[in-house]
Amino acid sequence: MTITIRATVGKGGVNHPDDVRKIQELLNAIPENSGGPRPRLAMDGLCGRMMLDSILRFQSRPFFGAAYGWIEPGGRTLQKLNEFAGGRVSRPTWIERNLGTASALREQKLPLLFSHMWELIQRKHIHNAASFPPPLNTELSHLAQPGRGFPPELLIGIFWEETNFRNVPGQVSKFWGFGQVDKGRIGELNVTFGKNFLEAALLTDNEMSVEFASTFLASWLKTRGNREAALKGYAGVGHEGIVAHWKRCEAMLLSFELGRILVLTDTLVEAIKRALAAARPSEVFPPVFAFA
Repeated sequence: MTITIRATVGKGGVNHPDDVRKIQELLNAIPENSGGPRPRLAMDGLCGRMMLDSILRFQSRPFFGAAYGWIEPGGRTLQKLNEFAGGRVSRPTWIERNLGTASALREQKLPLLFSHMWELIQRKHIHNAASFPPPLNTELSHLAQPGRGFPPELLIGIFWEETNFRNVPGQVSKFWGFGQVDKGRIGELNVTFGKNFLEAALLTDNEMSVEFASTFLASWLKTRGNREAALKGYAGVGHEGIVAHWKRCEAMLLSFELGRILVLTDTLVEAIKRALAAARPSEVFPPVFAFA
């Protein structure tokens, strides 16, 4: 259910106690590493300093835009709070309107929003790449020369093509997570790279799923010695052709310079949708799911 407010909440706002409590509830539903308050807010209906700081912290997230300290009825901040708290009523509505009401489809995990996926990759893949010893850390880095490294834009292409941003088991049961990595490699990756991946947690811990795929890429780079061969190894025998789709999506996203973008405009959203479609045209989960 989408939460609404009657009037502005925050700096200079009307701050009706009922509205403030609703915003406190929404903010508390967001993990700290995604912009949620620390510590959690008291549900007291009072808009004090901690409440104002929490609003500003959430508005300071990537892709958000200016942090101004108040929340308007029907505004962008309230929309994003509802999305992060799980109140995305437009997504199942979109399914029913465009794809029918088959229960099997509704029971599937919906894709993460593009902004969520991007931030997960920024946080886990970049940190993971930096943790490897040289020269592997440099070769994996998003700071490597174009066409040589494994930037977040490439992982976006891989994750959309593989699972449409869904942390799920694949059609072949041994392949798991956003990047559809062979879960049988968990022990090997843990020993080789000093990780602590757990099979029981891979499908519930999105950060672990991203790091697992990132580490799998590192293992192929270490074995094959160059980016192209590593990507083909990741794709698997008989599936090497999909690498071209990943790279096409990567090139399109790189041209947008997403790292410098504060706000996703409608024009940019449409361009990102085209990039995702280049990675994987999908009739079941088209790119609109990454934004709707």
